[in-house]
Amino acid sequence: MRYEQGRMIEQIRSFLPYADSVLRELYFKEYQERLGHGSGICILTEGPTDWEHLNFHLNRLGKHFTQGLNIRLHEYESASSPVDAEQKMDMGGNLLCDMCFSFSKRKNDEIYIFIADRDRSDVIKKLSPKDGDQPFRAWGNHVYSIVLPVPKRRISTPSICIEHYYSDVEIKTEFMCADGIKRRLYMGNEFDQYGRAINLDRFCVNCEACGSDSIRIISGSGKKERVISLTKNDGTNYALSKALFVEHVCNNELQISRDTEKAFEKLFEVIRKIKQYDEQLKTQERAKTQN
Repeated sequence: MRYEQGRMIEQIRSFLPYADSVLRELYFKEYQERLGHGSGICILTEGPTDWEHLNFHLNRLGKHFTQGLNIRLHEYESASSPVDAEQKMDMGGNLLCDMCFSFSKRKNDEIYIFIADRDRSDVIKKLSPKDGDQPFRAWGNHVYSIVLPVPKRRISTPSICIEHYYSDVEIKTEFMCADGIKRRLYMGNEFDQYGRAINLDRFCVNCEACGSDSIRIISGSGKKERVISLTKNDGTNYALSKALFVEHVCNNELQISRDTEKAFEKLFEVIRKIKQYDEQLKTQERAKTQN
């Protein structure tokens, strides 16, 4: 029944851009109820693998770093994922913005934090703070949004997703796959503007993601994101999917650098600041009620 309800919700979502405010409120009310309720912090991420990276680093950092946060990650798979999961959806930046707006219009017992990538200027504008005093935006009713803080190593190329929290060496680490072929994630600047990486004997079919100025993560997900051989006409895709990358990370198959740890720590520090900010608001509200 829960699976069928989830599928129905996802079907309704395709009408949201054309829906009136009543239907949109009903949709997000139902979705919020499916998230469950707690007394801590519920985090929703833009990508279906983002929450896995966060969960892995939360566990690595230990209780001394996350003490008192009481974080609950919303776990979901992409709609096309073959993995059996209770929640399947294609989140994306636009839906994240809609959810922030809708959730902020309701009374919430816990803190909701929505975390977005930095690869779309329109999403960044909507989810970033209205002033520079805080590294997050407060929407009201305990709803907040964060655009991924930029690690030091990415200051010159701030259009990042969560995989950019890892170093280039970590991103490009090869892993042996079940079919006996070594695969890895690629970056756009490994290819020329035509998608060619002659020194690697590789060709990226998505030329729009390529070029010397591009740091786009090129994965092996779908027909568009494929990396094949320049010299062999066998159609083998040598790009690793983001889902498999995070699986290898969670299996401790990647040597994590201290700089990578610091990047995730910076994000969790913003979450802690939200917790402190929210507690201050609650204290002020209680004081007003008493007066």
